[in-house]
Amino acid sequence: MKGKTVILLLTIWLGLIFSVSAQAGFEVLGKGPRPAAMGGAFTALANDPNAMWFNPAGLAQLQQRQAVVMYARLLPGLNFDKLHNFLIGYVQPVGALGNLGVGWCGLQADVYSENMFSVTYARSWKDRLLLGITGKWLQWSAEPATDPETGKTDQDFSKSSIGLDVGAIFEIGKFFDYATLRVGVAAQNLNEPNISKSGAEAGKMPRTLKVGLLVDTETYLVEADVLHEGDQTKVLMGFELKVASYYDFRFRGGTTQLTGDYEGGEFSGGFGFTVKGIAIDYAFLYSTQIKRVGGSHKFSLGYKF
Repeated sequence: MKGKTVILLLTIWLGLIFSVSAQAGFEVLGKGPRPAAMGGAFTALANDPNAMWFNPAGLAQLQQRQAVVMYARLLPGLNFDKLHNFLIGYVQPVGALGNLGVGWCGLQADVYSENMFSVTYARSWKDRLLLGITGKWLQWSAEPATDPETGKTDQDFSKSSIGLDVGAIFEIGKFFDYATLRVGVAAQNLNEPNISKSGAEAGKMPRTLKVGLLVDTETYLVEADVLHEGDQTKVLMGFELKVASYYDFRFRGGTTQLTGDYEGGEFSGGFGFTVKGIAIDYAFLYSTQIKRVGGSHKFSLGYKF
């Protein structure tokens, strides 16, 4: 029975991540707790190491070295295995040349794994314009599974490919001398990397185009994004509220909603605070598309030095 359970897990998980051609492949990677708690609406904000995976231009905003690590427990209702993902990121300012970032994020299960290694470069132009580019190596693998009845072992599957992301952020200016308005744009998988083992056309990851508008004040910020990927369009909205200056405690919430022929979405919330330079963030995500599997929990630690 254990062998059948392993095969069942692989079938379910592959079905989830490749349910719409290759659109969902690697989708859970690189989503740290802060942007995840804000519903993924991070294209115009992108002011921490998470920018590497949302909008590379945002990395130019960082003024000092930063590192972040994250662990996430996914779909706990699937109790026959523990699905989880992680990320590790580091940002190094290089003076007038801009900022460099490197990151590794992955998803792990007993019989399946995804990995993405990223290198990002970003810099500011004319004070109000930020530009960035990310090159990434994508890799997935499925371990062989042995049928307990026949004793036959399936073939070991794996595939790797190269992807390219670009982004820009522009500060529009002050709104009634109270809030700062910014717009962000990002294009991911520009070269449509093929993650199919056979090289089939359906294995190409579609280009993802994102546009975000941010309203930023001293006590709160609100962002709305529109994301278009393949034949899907998503509306993402999120906020971050500074509830206490002590430890810079912030509360976050957000939602992701599908449009058109697709129904459902995701609701999220979380918080973050800083203690002696160590940033601690948490997010909880609940999907309305995948029923009876519980919500996902994300934790991260960050450090500025």
